[in-house]
Amino acid sequence: MFFRSWQARGLLLGNGVKSDEYDFKLDSIARATSAAPTYFPPATIVNKAAQSFTMIDGGVFANNPTVCVMVEAYHLYHSTNFMVVSIGTGSEPTRIDASAALNWGDLSWAMPMMSIFQDGSAQTVSVEADELLGDSHWRFDVSLTTKTTQGETVNPDMDDASPANVQALVDKADQLIHAQRDRIESLAKELAKPKAVVQPKGGVT
Repeated sequence: MFFRSWQARGLLLGNGVKSDEYDFKLDSIARATSAAPTYFPPATIVNKAAQSFTMIDGGVFANNPTVCVMVEAYHLYHSTNFMVVSIGTGSEPTRIDASAALNWGDLSWAMPMMSIFQDGSAQTVSVEADELLGDSHWRFDVSLTTKTTQGETVNPDMDDASPANVQALVDKADQLIHAQRDRIESLAKELAKPKAVVQPKGGVT
């Protein structure tokens, strides 16, 4: 499910489709996209047309939504003049002991495969976006497997909200900002340049 604010406003709808079918409350969308399997239960949400949907986290199929966004922008504006700013949430390359994995069953593969699917998909999209957009693709991410400048180690488990781990994540973000300061300042200058206003195809409602 792609939540599109412009469709909720009635723009570029298919035949027989009403805008209410795309109109969800923001807290429902946030709940749906946070329903990570094994961490949170599926979310049942209702749109303005009183239709009910049960959903899980979109990260299971679009952990890095850059290409999805590019397709949406092309569909909306019919242009390929993109600049994409992509901010990751930390990468965690999965290391597997090959000799141990020879005897793994389904349960032993379950958790490593989740990380492999998510990180592999995100990294593949990042490479593809680099090749398509070149200097117009600004990707910022940091490895969670290395220690912070303060010597902390981040626990990448999504359910570890301990004060120490939250602080380690904050310090990781500071580490990224410090390492990428020149690129961030260059991006800020680029974003500050005047831009032409482009109207969506099909008019504005």
